[in-house]
Amino acid sequence: MRLIVHGRDITVQRQTMADSVNQVTLTSPTGETRPIDLQKVEPGLWRATTTANELGLWRATDGKLTALTNVGPPIPGIRGGDLHDRSAECVEQCHRR
Repeated sequence: MRLIVHGRDITVQRQTMADSVNQVTLTSPTGETRPIDLQKVEPGLWRATTTANELGLWRATDGKLTALTNVGPPIPGIRGGDLHDRSAECVEQCHRR
């Protein structure tokens, strides 16, 4: 099972030659769950897409397989450039101690 993120869209993808797949439970960073029914898109490939309403770490499981992904920046609330600036600031402060 894989989770693919494009913006705020999360695609759950499962590869199997089985005739059916289990329903997937998608869990948001705050613990909210939603059921996801995968659709067969071609032989051996099942997929569904949903919109993330929260930034952070999302988890999907079908009871057997689990996948994780992050929606948003590596650290919510910090843009990429800010992260670099804060990292440099932290290194500087650590050297002063």
